[in-house]
Amino acid sequence: MTGKYILNHYYLLRHDEKRSFIMSRGDGFNQKPIPVNTGWVSKVHPAYAMMLSFFSEPISLSEASANIATFFKLPKEKIMSFILSLLSAKEPTYTTLDGSNSGFPINLIIEADKEFTPRNKYSPEEFKFKELDFKTTRMILAPTSIVFMPNNNCITDCVYCYADTKTKTQQMKFDQIEAFVKEANKLRVRDIMITGGDFFMYKHWEDLLKLLVREGYTPDLISTKVPISKDLINRFQPFKIRLQISVDSLSSEITQKVLNVNSQYAQNMRQALININKSSIRFQIATVLTSVNDSIENLEEIAEFIKDLDRLERWEIRVAFSSLYSRTNFQSIKSNKEQISNIEDWIKVKQGVFHTKILWSPDDDVKYKKSSGGSANFEGPICSANMSNIVILPNGEVTICEQLYWNKNFLIGNVCESSIKEIWNSAKAIGLWKREQTSINPHSPCRNCSDFSACFQASNRCYANIMKAYGITNFDYPDPRCIQAPNFTYSITHEDE
Repeated sequence: MTGKYILNHYYLLRHDEKRSFIMSRGDGFNQKPIPVNTGWVSKVHPAYAMMLSFFSEPISLSEASANIATFFKLPKEKIMSFILSLLSAKEPTYTTLDGSNSGFPINLIIEADKEFTPRNKYSPEEFKFKELDFKTTRMILAPTSIVFMPNNNCITDCVYCYADTKTKTQQMKFDQIEAFVKEANKLRVRDIMITGGDFFMYKHWEDLLKLLVREGYTPDLISTKVPISKDLINRFQPFKIRLQISVDSLSSEITQKVLNVNSQYAQNMRQALININKSSIRFQIATVLTSVNDSIENLEEIAEFIKDLDRLERWEIRVAFSSLYSRTNFQSIKSNKEQISNIEDWIKVKQGVFHTKILWSPDDDVKYKKSSGGSANFEGPICSANMSNIVILPNGEVTICEQLYWNKNFLIGNVCESSIKEIWNSAKAIGLWKREQTSINPHSPCRNCSDFSACFQASNRCYANIMKAYGITNFDYPDPRCIQAPNFTYSITHEDE
């Protein structure tokens, strides 16, 4: 092994004051010429991050081992043995130091000529620490990911709308956006993701993408309901970002009812899909089903059209869920259990013969009122709100979840006034995480629950779903998945009522 080696910069090293992390990048790096562990996040002893920092630039194993040995005052042979173990690993490896477990993904150190991502410059001093903390689940220094909402404007007015499009605020100036993106880079924030509003209704969308790419934050996915023009396709194409197009129907009659658009929308969307398919853009479509568009006939019409889109990567079909922002009562537009079952049967048949992958996301009703022992035991993905993620709204205000928008109970700061680090460690942010039980609504079962501390600090409660079930003012009621959850005040299931 006489050549030069380098840290695989697909993985990001991040110091968090009392521990360090190894994290894979967002999947904007979609071209991966060597095997990697996508979605990787592991805590490591800061000493290991210090060692890995010596591989920021191409270097021989012998020189790196000598430098690390000098830094730690350890035998060179011991360092070389550890590095070789990482190089030869075909599976993730784990080790223990100072009583703390550290995890290492595959291909963490690679031959320099296999490098495929931009580099980060690290130094061992960056990972210095005074004490260790491998138990705290919330990030200590700053979030590891940010969701940015450039605007909250839409071209449609969907009956199931999940967005707060009614709140009108002044958008941040572009230099203010640039400032927080650059700060995020300095803090080693892993991802900046884009949500909306419709992205292509933000007039500076090209400049924003250029800024993100320049700072190492190529988004994995941009979602739109705009029937984009050939000109817009040509401008978006060079960014090599996946595009998700919302296609709830291709019938003019149905789109007018579901999306409140004009009679030409469906035909314009058909043409846009044809034009996207002729481009080099990677794309997928998503369909949200309500009682207005959940017929098999509607799905067949979509399927018949998209079967000729040979570059379509996948079709995701979802059942609409209750929203905090729709002007339409959920009870009047929700699909019923029988039709959801019929759709599921249709999808199973279609999946066996369709040219592209079909993903199915039915309702969540089976999860409700089942879990005991606190939010760490709730079914479903672990919530990152205020644990590792923040959401920056168009005017710079920061909330903990993209479904909560400008709800004042969850606003924790403003990036136009404070740094990301200050906001993350603000009294409001910490207070939401370490909520005092005595501050809970006396009518909430959480007020006297013995699992309170563990439940709230695991922070896996979905505030949006709580408010959908019990109303905006009862955000400190139990999560609907909790066995202690009272009967729902408002309909959030697809059961007939």
